[in-house]
Amino acid sequence: MIPSLIVVDLDGTLSVLNEYSPECREAMRKVQEKGSRAVLATARGIEEGEVYAVGSYYSLDYLILEGGNVILEKQDRDYGRIEAWDEKLRKEKADLRLFREIFLGRYEKVDDSFRGVPFWKLFIEPISGEEFHAFVHSEVVQIGAESPETISRLMPTINGILEENGLNLKLIDYPSYGTRVEVNAATKDEAVLFLAKRLGISLDSVCAIGDSENDTEMLELAGIPATVSNGAGSLKKLVLGKGGMIASEEATRGVTQILVTLLDGAGKL
Repeated sequence: MIPSLIVVDLDGTLSVLNEYSPECREAMRKVQEKGSRAVLATARGIEEGEVYAVGSYYSLDYLILEGGNVILEKQDRDYGRIEAWDEKLRKEKADLRLFREIFLGRYEKVDDSFRGVPFWKLFIEPISGEEFHAFVHSEVVQIGAESPETISRLMPTINGILEENGLNLKLIDYPSYGTRVEVNAATKDEAVLFLAKRLGISLDSVCAIGDSENDTEMLELAGIPATVSNGAGSLKKLVLGKGGMIASEEATRGVTQILVTLLDGAGKL
């Protein structure tokens, strides 16, 4: 049986270095012809043109952006925001704006870009002189540094702001990353659950494909979890435990392999 909803992570899964695959596009088209809705789920921001290029190339029905904070729906040749999701997160998004204002207000901004990457801002801790960078989307804050120790020293400040102000936000700290934490209004799995309910789709008929720890909850939620050969060890363990699929190929080729397997009705790779 073809899943009713297929959700694919972007970086390291559907794309590596903005790679596009005609074979993957054809497999995606075929599962959509069978009635599947195709969804991109990424931490990338709503301002980044690449997510729209990917959505257009693969004719994706929905884009989950900023780690779950934004859901866009295909409308003719463009994508429009699902206002019901924005309304559901109204308080959380207000909390996130307040967190960003308080947290970044405590540090001195050194540069408007970090290593030439748009949206990354470089900051300095005024007392210690330690530098860290913050990826400030319109609705999510990612905080990174060169070493895990810097992140550890920032954590009391981050937790203090959340607790003192009663902010209803998600603090996501992925152990294998070590040098990055994320403060979100929502998560990928929450956005997937919202879409499934909105479309009347059972979670048993949701296939989620990812490669890294920030896809864990999304794969736990899905009835059909899958990962590519370059996927994190923890994801592979999760997928095996749920009887899901692990591709023998990396990234885009792995996604193609998973889609073809679903089309063949094999259910196993």
